[in-house]
Amino acid sequence: MSLRGAAVVYGKELKDVTRDRRTIISMVLVPILFYPLISIGLGSLIASQIQKTRAAQQRILVLPERSDPDLLASLAAAPQLELVPVDSVRTGLLRQASPDSVGQRESIGRLFSSADPGAITDSLKARLYFAAISAKWVRAVVELPPDFAARLRTGDSAVFGVYTDETDLKSETAGDLVRKWANGVRDSIVGQRLTASGMDRRILTPFTVAAFDVAPKAKKTGYIAAMFLPYMLMILTLTGGMYPALDITAGEKERNTLETLLAAPVARWQLAIGKFLTVLTAGFITMLLATASMTISMGIGGMQFSSREAGEVPTVFAPATVGWMILLMLPMAVLFSALLIAVSISARSYKEGQSYVTPLLMVVIMPAMVSFIPGVELNWSLAWVPVVNLCLTLKDVLMGTIRPALFAAVLFTTVVYAGFCLFVAARVFERESVLFRT
Repeated sequence: MSLRGAAVVYGKELKDVTRDRRTIISMVLVPILFYPLISIGLGSLIASQIQKTRAAQQRILVLPERSDPDLLASLAAAPQLELVPVDSVRTGLLRQASPDSVGQRESIGRLFSSADPGAITDSLKARLYFAAISAKWVRAVVELPPDFAARLRTGDSAVFGVYTDETDLKSETAGDLVRKWANGVRDSIVGQRLTASGMDRRILTPFTVAAFDVAPKAKKTGYIAAMFLPYMLMILTLTGGMYPALDITAGEKERNTLETLLAAPVARWQLAIGKFLTVLTAGFITMLLATASMTISMGIGGMQFSSREAGEVPTVFAPATVGWMILLMLPMAVLFSALLIAVSISARSYKEGQSYVTPLLMVVIMPAMVSFIPGVELNWSLAWVPVVNLCLTLKDVLMGTIRPALFAAVLFTTVVYAGFCLFVAARVFERESVLFRT
């Protein structure tokens, strides 16, 4: 059985595909630029914004207004904390309140006065505090009992309430700063009480807890990458072959050049193999470029991280890890390429082919998202589920954990699925009702 005809078709299609600008963008530019933009550009932007937020001054409100003067002075002197006058917040909430809502306006006046905030229902109190934080008048609200200072002087305990919006980074930061300050004040008061009682402060810490991380460097390197890289490799491998598949099948139908190719002295199965190899080349190149871009990007990002943090930080995947990734992705690229060819040749036009291929993309995206789910591990049941098995195996490989039996099962399963899809694609090319469908 000669493959000379398939090689001729492959060379012809590969030459045509590389002339298409959309193919070059999806096959080369997207994987090269995608990972650096995410891992370096977007990561640096997010880290810079978080650092800027955590270093900024945070406005807080203390209720009731006439609390312990010494406590308020200490809180006002705390780093990055600024006390906001109660009147400004109360005025703003009254301005927002409905004019005919007498009860709400009375509650606002009572809450933001020297009265006991505890007299207001918890639900209404939470809504008013949320309104003040959402309007950016304050980032956090500190609520104290009216007799807070008296309780401390008598050795009693009291509740130090801190209200924040945990969905807002600035509010969360303000809450952390207040709690850090409050913990320091509390420890100081405990120390004073122990000293006054003639007791050693060490009585509170009969032992200390030492934590040791036994995770190997390979696992630390791939911990974050293992969550999203298998997903991205799946998507990019599929999209890398999508445009070539559409162009050399449905596109040829639309340009009326498929009949000329069918008239050539080439068997139908050779024609299918040649076109399949073209799509496989595009998808595999996309996967290789994505892997290389990913490795380089993580290396650059790791060097930036290690320059800021003390200690050795492993940043680049070992060559063996990259090799295992390529070995796993090759049969999956075969599977995707065969599916794309079989689906695209059924379309009458390029636009119709896109409508056929889009659901295939969704079919791959949903199971590939298993890499984001914590606690899901590869087992013998999942080893036979396409896409899911490969994502979980790639996750193990990136974390430096390879279980030979499961690895071999996943590789064998993927090869079988890929061979079946290639067989289906070749059979589709033998059906004239599909090839001449217009």
